[in-house]
Amino acid sequence: AKQTKKSSPATTIEIADLTATSARDNHINLEHSHVLHISTRQRGNPLIPHIRNVPHTYSKMIPDYIISTSKCILFLSCKYHALHPTYIYRR
Repeated sequence: AKQTKKSSPATTIEIADLTATSARDNHINLEHSHVLHISTRQRGNPLIPHIRNVPHTYSKMIPDYIISTSKCILFLSCKYHALHPTYIYRR
């Protein structure tokens, strides 16, 4: 089940279930549940340096962030969504 949380007028965060099969297909080791997995697409994101209290690692994967073995986050700006409304569904 997908939930949408609006974090500010400029951003929308999509939260979706992540299956173990999806993680295995993308070669992501989720054994260490205390580690935040960040997509390589997010390199250069100005918010990443502010994540200090949680160890994080970059991985090539479909979601932008994996926060647990069953939850992931897709980041999408409202401006981009207005220009490309089907992008989130293709992702």
